[in-house]
Amino acid sequence: MEGFSRYYDKRSNEWIDVDLFNEEDREIIRNQFDAEFPGVINELDALFNECWQTFSEDHPDIEKPPYCPVLLDEAWGVCVHSRDEKKAVILVNAKIVTEHDDPENAKDIIYHELCHLIYKHDHNREFWDELDKYDHIFKKQKQEAIENNQKEFQELLEEI
Repeated sequence: MEGFSRYYDKRSNEWIDVDLFNEEDREIIRNQFDAEFPGVINELDALFNECWQTFSEDHPDIEKPPYCPVLLDEAWGVCVHSRDEKKAVILVNAKIVTEHDDPENAKDIIYHELCHLIYKHDHNREFWDELDKYDHIFKKQKQEAIENNQKEFQELLEEI
C-alpha cells in the first residue's frame, strides 16, 4: 500500500492497516471519526472546502486532493504525497476545531498543507511567499513585526 498507515479501530479494538490513497479506507476513518466526534467532521469539511475554493482560484491546474480528519499528537496537519508525487492526501488534525476558538487558525493550517501541493517537501522561501497569500496569522505577525520595527526606528530617530 502506497499511503500505508496504521489506524486504531475502536469498534473492533484493534489496529488496522489503511491506505490513505484509497477512498474506502479514508471513509472508514471518517465514519469512525464522525461517530466519536459528532459535528466536527462537518465543520472540518466546511473549512477545508472554503480554503480549497480560494486556493483553487489561484491554482486551477491543481486537482483537489482528498482530505481526512485524524487525531495527531505532533502535527496540526500533514500533506502525504504518493511515491511518484502525482497524488496527495491532506490529513487535518481535528484538534484544530476542538481546541481552537478561532476558525481562522484552522484555515491557516489547511492553507499550509494546501501549499505543500506545490512545494512538496520544502519550507523554502517560495513556500512561505505562497502561504503569505492565504495565512492571516503569518500576515498579522509579519505586519506586527514591520510596525514594531517602524516604531523602534522612529523612536531611535527621535533620540538622535
